[in-house]
Amino acid sequence: LQQDGDKFLVAQARYTWMASKAAKFYATSNPPLAAQYKASAAVGFAFLQKFWGGSTSGFSMMVDRNGANRRNNGKEGFTGYGNSFGMYAAAAYYAAAGDSNALTMATNTFTYLDTYFYDSTYGGYYITTSDKRKETNTNVHILEALVELYSDMPTNHSLRSTVGSRLSQLISLYHDRAIHCPASNDCFVYPMMNQNWTASS
Repeated sequence: LQQDGDKFLVAQARYTWMASKAAKFYATSNPPLAAQYKASAAVGFAFLQKFWGGSTSGFSMMVDRNGANRRNNGKEGFTGYGNSFGMYAAAAYYAAAGDSNALTMATNTFTYLDTYFYDSTYGGYYITTSDKRKETNTNVHILEALVELYSDMPTNHSLRSTVGSRLSQLISLYHDRAIHCPASNDCFVYPMMNQNWTASS
């Protein structure tokens, strides 16, 4: 509410995703409420687009309250993580509203992540374009965004097979490499891993 308050991609995307899912949830049982949520999601998606910098820069993590002054540096540079949320929200909004612009944004984000963050050697996604480690927080949110995109996109979409392949691979990597169960009912996931998914911390 502060006049100089910046806006954060992850928050904007979560709110847009939530309103989109609520619109679908109430579509049959409470159409007036669903319409309110759909309208909220439309406002959220309209502003979300202000974070988008194009196919070679993806979503920025921060903008000012008017949607200008996009930036993605320093502490705000975890762009694999941030872009996952943009993809997640755009896909959900497409499913709720049928807005083809949202599907385009979601698939453009997937292509951006696949081009600049996907590790074709070991699988999974880098933290940033320069930090090749595997961070659980980054990859788990990309995982949920891939689930959302795969579920929402048309079955005949040209990218659906690739999205499904990345999703299957990431689930397998988590199961086989990231999750460790040294004792019965005592499992954990490494917060940070090397590029090849071996433990870093």
